[in-house]
Amino acid sequence: MARHDLLVMTVLAGFGAIFGTLGDVGHVWTGAISFDHPSIWGIGWWVPPQYAAAVVAIAFSHTFLDGPLGREQRFAHTPPRLIAGIAATYAVWMSTGLLDFHPWLVAGTLAPVALLVWWFFDRTWQGLLLGLATAIVGVSIELLLVSAGVFNYTHPDTLAVGVSFGCVYLPASVAVGNLGRWALARAPLTVADPRAA
Repeated sequence: MARHDLLVMTVLAGFGAIFGTLGDVGHVWTGAISFDHPSIWGIGWWVPPQYAAAVVAIAFSHTFLDGPLGREQRFAHTPPRLIAGIAATYAVWMSTGLLDFHPWLVAGTLAPVALLVWWFFDRTWQGLLLGLATAIVGVSIELLLVSAGVFNYTHPDTLAVGVSFGCVYLPASVAVGNLGRWALARAPLTVADPRAA
């Protein structure tokens, strides 16, 4: 692995540890989830490393799979677009905890919003496929964690997982995938050799 890729992995892991954890803190504060043995801010100690690993996995897998899937980039990955994609993901994420009505109604409201995020920030069938794969893997991991008794949803409705929470995975796949594509496409930083002057 190149030094540049290792640096990108480290930065993305830090991003995931911070921003993913804040998402779960928001869900704890809205009463959407609870942890059986919370540490700081009502979440489990394992949440930051889990999100660090998730962001790195999404960013690298999506970037790697673009070639084999024949994905063509539709939009430039500019910092304002990346920030807007992350903000849109957070809007969907926090809405799953803030919207306090029947979970299927929340899912019916947020699923079109998740598709709009994909439309505005990706708009490829490959991005939709990667989002679906991210949702399947993510919900499967959540099911394992719930069945292990480390956290639970306040209002589970399908297989012990809130169905509306599945709406977060498509925007997250798009936003984190784009962030990874942008970061991995950046030229490695070079330091001038002072002896060359």
